[in-house]
Amino acid sequence: MVFDIKTLILINFLVNFVNVFVAFIIWQQYKRRFSGLTCLLASMIMEAGGIGLVLFNGTIPDFFSIVLGNGMMLIGWVFLLIGLERFTGKPGPQIQNFILLAIFFISETYFLYIQPNLSLRENVMEFLIVLIDLQLCYLLFGKISGSIKKTTQIIAHVMGIHLVFSIILLVLEFLFPFKGNKFFFSGMIGEIIPTTYLLMGILVIIAFIMMVTSRLLEEIRAQEEKFNTAFHSSPYAIIITRVSDGGIFEINDGFTAITGYQPEEVLGKTTVELSIWEKPRDRSLLVTDITKGKVRGVQVEIRAKSGKIISGLFSADIVTINSEQCILSSVSDITELKHTEQALIQANRKLNLLSSITRHDILNRTMVIQFYGQELIENLPGDSYQKEINAIVQSTAEIRTIIEFTGEYQELGSSAPEWQNLEKLFSSPEIQKFMSDISFQSDLGTLEIYADLMLRKVVYNLVENSHRHGNKVTQISLSSHTENKDLLIWYKDNGGGIPLDEKEKSFEKGYGKNTGLGLFLIREILSITGISIHETGVPGIGVKFEIRVPEGKYRNAHTNPSQ
Repeated sequence: MVFDIKTLILINFLVNFVNVFVAFIIWQQYKRRFSGLTCLLASMIMEAGGIGLVLFNGTIPDFFSIVLGNGMMLIGWVFLLIGLERFTGKPGPQIQNFILLAIFFISETYFLYIQPNLSLRENVMEFLIVLIDLQLCYLLFGKISGSIKKTTQIIAHVMGIHLVFSIILLVLEFLFPFKGNKFFFSGMIGEIIPTTYLLMGILVIIAFIMMVTSRLLEEIRAQEEKFNTAFHSSPYAIIITRVSDGGIFEINDGFTAITGYQPEEVLGKTTVELSIWEKPRDRSLLVTDITKGKVRGVQVEIRAKSGKIISGLFSADIVTINSEQCILSSVSDITELKHTEQALIQANRKLNLLSSITRHDILNRTMVIQFYGQELIENLPGDSYQKEINAIVQSTAEIRTIIEFTGEYQELGSSAPEWQNLEKLFSSPEIQKFMSDISFQSDLGTLEIYADLMLRKVVYNLVENSHRHGNKVTQISLSSHTENKDLLIWYKDNGGGIPLDEKEKSFEKGYGKNTGLGLFLIREILSITGISIHETGVPGIGVKFEIRVPEGKYRNAHTNPSQ
């Protein structure tokens, strides 16, 4: 069956249209993954569009069907070069190709309108294609190396074949010039050109698909290798179990090192069969939590092969492996940390006990000094030694105050911080004794902050400070709002306030009208969990303590904690 040139070009257009459709699907799926796919898609669109314009030669103006149609095909070839350069990570300058395109449009227009010559038009077109093919072959055979060279191996050979065909066509066009100036009636060479490009179009799309597929498989292999390396080199005990039956189908070296179990001893079995869980209830609760989402840093106890109990932090995620839901679990061994923690707790208790006994003994002796000092003041005649004895009594009282403060400061950070409702602390009896003549307002409601357990002392010192130094305070209020993800809490009263030059000094140890320790202790307590406090009130109107709680250290009791 013999096809005329126009029929061959029509078939060529249909093949290229299919190529565009396939390239579009690949581009849509992997455009964010691989560079250059947009240019490769543009190349095929330009190629199909150019062939479509050529197909209408004789129906539409010659400029569109000849100059623009062939120009679009040449531009498509330049896009192919740019796309492959980006895909392989070897971008190069394109100024030479812009010059080639300018030469093409000038010569094509000249040999169409000024000196009509189909042979010379096709010679220029084929020569420029050879030049672009040479750049493609240099890129694919010379510039790239490593794994990407293997990925582009097929398309490199296709481009090599295309270069050979282009050179052969260029030689044939010189040896056997076209008959006349109408391409559709140009004879044997006119039939060879669309037939050659039809076959090359099919080879290019096949090579394009195989190139992307090969690159994808290479990345999957690389990801799998990285996962395997991370999986087996992790010091954590990591296991993968099936959701369906709980069977273990992979463990890492860390699991063997921590538990003592070899792979052949656990694969195919469940953690229940191995009696790994010291508390089976922990497993049941964790499985329930995992089905709702990921689990992070839950403290558990597991049993090693030797029977040794290991303390660990358990984390898990649901993952899909080979279309089956699995649980990826990891346990970090914190047994030694727990032992160290317990030892520190015991040492701290002993130090606290010693400190408490010593403090008690010192307070008893200061009480004796104060008692007998007072006796001397009352029983000595006249003013004999009154000044000296008063100094002794006063110094003893100050020593007593400092010793009592060390008792309070000793509690600082002795227990783990907890979520606490600041508003509720104002209802405690020790605070209410100051509030009999003071109205209290708050909009905090169920708001909680993560702070040291001595937060109650913060509230006590703030209220006591208002009561003692506020010049007949009648109102205290709490309010809050968020700022740059932090929570600002304001404690206000309607007392005398703090002078401007004393706002920061008032937080210094020993500064103040009484012991000089109240505001210092407040700042120390809050700083344990990263909370800061400053005084920003207006003197004469009242104090305004601004407490800044960072993100993650506040929550509403009715929602999940932001920590």
